[in-house]
Amino acid sequence: ALSAVVSLVSPENKRIGDYAAGTIVVREAKFVPVKDFLRDIGTAPASGSTAFLSGEERQLVRNFLERREGIAFARRRELAERLAARMRPRVTADLAALDDESLLERL
Repeated sequence: ALSAVVSLVSPENKRIGDYAAGTIVVREAKFVPVKDFLRDIGTAPASGSTAFLSGEERQLVRNFLERREGIAFARRRELAERLAARMRPRVTADLAALDDESLLERL
């Protein structure tokens, strides 16, 4: 009974023996077919040019493009340069060759 209580209270679901031996509890992830996963999250996979960008990076690019008209030219160029430098190492060579704002537009 004590062992059951310890494993229920433990944040890692460890038994008393796990604590004594210093082991870790490993759980296998439940397999979810890709079609079910996509249906559950309601989005399609990333397109080829943005496949290696995180959701946060995609959002940064989207925000920049939506707001760039209201940004002073020097600041706009600086932001585009910083964003493009962050994305450029992970895109294809043809995209990497584009100027900063063109690259962001293509992403």
